[in-house]
Amino acid sequence: MKPLQFDSDLLRQTNRYSPKLTLPDYPRLADGKLDREETLRIMLWEEYGFVNDESLTVTVEVTEVLEKQYAGKCRQTKLKFIFAKDGDCASFPVNVFVPYANPNPEMIIDIDFYQATSSRCLPLEELMDRSVSIAHFCYKDVTSDDGDFSNGIARLLTDRNDPHAAGKLALWSYAASQVATYLLENGYATKDRLYVAGASRLGKTAFLTAARDERFAGTFVLVSGSCGAAIAREKQGENLAKICKTFPYWFCTHFHQYANREEEMPFDQHYLGALVAPRKLCIGTAEKDIWADTDAQYLMAEATDVIYREMGLVGLACKGEMLPQGKRTIEGRIGFQKRSGEHAFSRDDWNFFIDHIRT
Repeated sequence: MKPLQFDSDLLRQTNRYSPKLTLPDYPRLADGKLDREETLRIMLWEEYGFVNDESLTVTVEVTEVLEKQYAGKCRQTKLKFIFAKDGDCASFPVNVFVPYANPNPEMIIDIDFYQATSSRCLPLEELMDRSVSIAHFCYKDVTSDDGDFSNGIARLLTDRNDPHAAGKLALWSYAASQVATYLLENGYATKDRLYVAGASRLGKTAFLTAARDERFAGTFVLVSGSCGAAIAREKQGENLAKICKTFPYWFCTHFHQYANREEEMPFDQHYLGALVAPRKLCIGTAEKDIWADTDAQYLMAEATDVIYREMGLVGLACKGEMLPQGKRTIEGRIGFQKRSGEHAFSRDDWNFFIDHIRT
């Protein structure tokens, strides 16, 4: 396989990358097309780890239905997801909001930092005004954000003695897929209008979820940086050494070997992007978010565009030029925004995402 070579003019626009920066090409089938199965296997084996759901059962209880919520604009349904395996169980709550104005809109699974259903990350009333449905859960209700694998669904689904077993990102992602199953089977969503969204570490989670699970029509990956939408090679801010030292439990333990050895990886984050194709991939960045590295995220989108083009689709509509601050592109299947401001989930980000999936 020939490595993927970036356009030299594009690299010069960044004023920081090596002029000969390359990425590994995608795994290919005999006919030259993307080998999706092998690409996914590599990402799980090398970075995120595998969930062991053998003999797992999942049941869902409706605990409450509330009418006329958020200024009377929506119905709220409270759910309890119960995971059971080998005599043990764990559960987490999910809240579903459907606007009265449009009972069949896009459904977005929001993986959130907060238990509150309306917060600075989730302007729920405004989202009801934009006529989207939201299924919301707090990631820490699924399993804690630390090295403790004995709580929540972690103790049921992973064994950290296995170097390729799931880290926390894969476990949060697995929970999102179980929420998707319920929404699809109970008439809340259809595959062509179901999306998953998250910011920062939960942007990484949303990206992994759409890459793993083809039932999603797309994903919003916001300020996700390292091990999300940013390529690892020559990344500024948070590199692999830093993220593996601070958050080793997010990944399978096998992944830690690549700290300070990014050039040796037989993959990079563009593999996740390829796994989302041909669906909508919406990437949000912020000008002052140096830690996540906007340029590295843009180059990931450029590399992912290769697969969309091979499918006969426009991926990144502004291919070949770095977006200036304050600009966005929503015309292609890959949306990209470089907004002003810092690392956050803003109302502008939500509007960008909704505009892209409706384009």
